[in-house]
Amino acid sequence: FSGGIDPLKAKTRLLEMEKLFKVHPCSATQKVLSITYTLKDEAQNGWLLVRNNNGDMTWAQFNGIFYNKYFSQCFRD
Repeated sequence: FSGGIDPLKAKTRLLEMEKLFKVHPCSATQKVLSITYTLKDEAQNGWLLVRNNNGDMTWAQFNGIFYNKYFSQCFRD
């Protein structure tokens, strides 16, 4: 995932990762490390800023930040 303005791509990326985690269970920290490893371009740069301000992050925290940035409430509604 490289960021951008397409909220469906963001949601699809998280759903794909959730599906992967069902097959390959891992801790919440490992989930965050796995998905952030796959980020590119704008999304990777944004993640570096978030990571520096939040330290270790759980999967739930990552989801909240990711959804707020790439899948806004108006699209969720």
